[in-house]
Amino acid sequence: MTEKKSLSKKNVNSNKPIGQQSVPLATKVIATVILLALAGCTIFWYVAKGKLQAMETAVVKHFEEKGFVIEKEALTFSGFPFSVKAHLPKLKVTRGEGKGTSIMLQGEPVELSIAPWRPSRVTVTGPLTYGAYMGGSPVLSLKVGRVRADITLSKDSKVEVAEWKLYDVEVLKGEMDQKLASIAEFSLKNKEKVEGDLTRFMVDCDLEKVDFGGAGVPVVLDALSLGGSIATPYKSMEDLSSAVQDFNKTFNEDLKKRCEEKAEYMPSLKVLMHAIEDSKSHADIHIGLKGSDYDVSLKLEGSVKDAFPHLIFTADLKNVDKLLDSVVETGLLSPSVARASTLFLGNVGTMDEKTNSRRIEIRLEEKILKMGEKTLWEFKDFDWETIKLPAQYCSYMMSNHREKESEALPSGSLAGLAPVL
Repeated sequence: MTEKKSLSKKNVNSNKPIGQQSVPLATKVIATVILLALAGCTIFWYVAKGKLQAMETAVVKHFEEKGFVIEKEALTFSGFPFSVKAHLPKLKVTRGEGKGTSIMLQGEPVELSIAPWRPSRVTVTGPLTYGAYMGGSPVLSLKVGRVRADITLSKDSKVEVAEWKLYDVEVLKGEMDQKLASIAEFSLKNKEKVEGDLTRFMVDCDLEKVDFGGAGVPVVLDALSLGGSIATPYKSMEDLSSAVQDFNKTFNEDLKKRCEEKAEYMPSLKVLMHAIEDSKSHADIHIGLKGSDYDVSLKLEGSVKDAFPHLIFTADLKNVDKLLDSVVETGLLSPSVARASTLFLGNVGTMDEKTNSRRIEIRLEEKILKMGEKTLWEFKDFDWETIKLPAQYCSYMMSNHREKESEALPSGSLAGLAPVL
């Protein structure tokens, strides 16, 4: 009798129909991850699309409230499901068209995109042109290849931009688009920080590869940085700007009145100085220039103490003679002045061994101006009540006022009422 051999489990399972075979755990995990990723991308796509639409509505409302006129075509979307791209065939934002000063931002076409790994960042691909015009003719404009911005949309539909980055920027002048400079990368950051009863507003602007060769100036900067901060009791930049504008308006009106009356002294600034001091407001500004073989860093810090400005100016200079040589090549500085400046700078301040640069510090405190330990000037008898009113200033201001009056349009015309920028 022939004995039948039993089949092994392995052989039995291998003979099962394909649909009934067990799936390895690793395959299940991979499939689950892929499905979750696809589901996540799909959800992201629709959420990001809604964000772009809400952002567009909020931006349009914001600009219209500021007096801008917006001309655009409807957004269309693509990129599903891995990236969100919004196409804007035409965009034009203007303010103040007419005989006065006006500004305009335009792009045709424009594309906005958001990536899943950085949902707060919106990339705008142009080209975009931002220009200032006088009487309809371009004065100065910026042409940008690409813009990247970190944008948040608050619950009350307000748009806040924390950082801008512009790539392939050209600075152009006049109707013939004369190139003044080209910038490889331009970044702008805005921050706010609460410090007790004060709010510090900070702005930093960094430029890379700035080439002035288009304007006939043989200067190329590897990096240029500008920035500063101001700490005040005002809770928003809009409140601070409004307060500054109100002060300027009142002060200029008082100046004009005193010029008309041929007064001897300017309006008193004593109350303003006490107000700044009592609020403990303070500010700082910094400028940096970096070339292939030189590095210059300048910083100014300011506050008010004893009703008088308290200022500290610091300059760190590395191979500044190379910078002066490049300025001489532009024709803006004569060789003799450059040599005298190099000699002077080489004999003031102290060497900073850490940075291998010369540090120069100028301080104005307790009404005494000093460079290092040397006193340059004293303001012991200074009085905010008795600042002489310059006759030349009054003459200039009154003549400028008369010119504006003579250019005024007939009553009822709105053509010349361009908004103040």
